[in-house]
Amino acid sequence: MMQFLSNPRSSGFWKSRSQESIAHQVKDSYTIDESDSTGCTADDAQSSEEINSLKVKVKRDATKRVLIHKAPPILTVHLKRFSQDARGRLNKLNGHVNFGEMINLRPYMDPRCTDQEKYNYRLLGVVEHLGTMRGGHYVAYVRGAKIKGKTEKENGGCVWYHASDAYVRESSLEEVLRCEAYILFYEQV
Repeated sequence: MMQFLSNPRSSGFWKSRSQESIAHQVKDSYTIDESDSTGCTADDAQSSEEINSLKVKVKRDATKRVLIHKAPPILTVHLKRFSQDARGRLNKLNGHVNFGEMINLRPYMDPRCTDQEKYNYRLLGVVEHLGTMRGGHYVAYVRGAKIKGKTEKENGGCVWYHASDAYVRESSLEEVLRCEAYILFYEQV
């Protein structure tokens, strides 16, 4: 599940109760999508219970959202792959998270921003963890430079590489999109 950490200093008088997610559960997997018409996932605070405002001491219904103020040149998305049980033990969360080669951040941008930035991003690299919490191995998928002679329809004229320690081999975009991603890197286009 994709997580954004909320910053208690930037959220004014709202207390940070939980992390916000823009991933939606789809059967036995998760997907990162842009289907939310509000611009980001909203969480009815305390399941429609009222929140006590620290400034005016008035109970009100509230919806909490996390928006991005300024789009970065490189977007790093860290997917939540570990959970902690009641006894403090860590467990690895397995399962595929659907992600695309392109992502548009416009639905997640703060509408008060006046910057006319580009909000389209293209996948640049993926880190995948293979194994368990007790042991495992990290591998990376990295997009390479455009290849002369390839048309734009063939992987956008780019080649993908799978890197595992000293072993590097050519990969396909389809293989990259099927991996159990841990960290996603997107570059602004």
